[in-house]
Amino acid sequence: MKYKVLVGIPCNLESMSAVFVKSLTELDQPRDTVIKVFSEPTVPDMRNAMAQQAIDGGFTHLLMLDSDMRYSTDTIWRLLKHGKAIVGGYYLRRAYPHLPLYFPSEGESDPWLVNYSPPPSVGLLKVAAVSGGGALIAREVFEDIPIPWFTYYTSDSGNALTEDIYFSKGVRDAGIEMWVDTGLIYGHMTTAAIPGQGGPVTIPLEIRPVYEDGKWQTRYFPV
Repeated sequence: MKYKVLVGIPCNLESMSAVFVKSLTELDQPRDTVIKVFSEPTVPDMRNAMAQQAIDGGFTHLLMLDSDMRYSTDTIWRLLKHGKAIVGGYYLRRAYPHLPLYFPSEGESDPWLVNYSPPPSVGLLKVAAVSGGGALIAREVFEDIPIPWFTYYTSDSGNALTEDIYFSKGVRDAGIEMWVDTGLIYGHMTTAAIPGQGGPVTIPLEIRPVYEDGKWQTRYFPV
């Protein structure tokens, strides 16, 4: 199959993380890959715009890369080789307590969407929802589910949920499977306050999940 990938970066800020930019420039990519920054007013607007361009431009896939994350060089090819309509990597929320952005596929009721739990193993796992950062989505998915693809969402139990969870709900309703490769780890940029001579000093850090001794650990790395 000949791939034509649109790499969409949602960012309406004046700058991006240098860590992200470096990982972006080092990505191995198919020949016809196009990289574009989208700067609409809100995150759902940006994600909807890139999905529409994926359709209008005849791309085979959209890869959404958030600009506060680090991606490995083989991200695009590793995701493509799974041959799934929707597949992403695994990472943690940047805000403490850094909840795992992994949504198990078991259960059909509303609460599963906010039941954060670490993956049971390392590998390709079917999930109930995908996080937007680092998600690879086949163009046909957007052609098969209604617009808007992304918007903020209030669940039946009153939980305010993000645009990628709303997207995942539409995908599930359409009977399309979603997958996460938990061996493909994305770093997430965050900050921490440490004691300084004149008071607390904020330093940048990268958080990543690490699988050791049969369980997941949260690790901080200097940037």
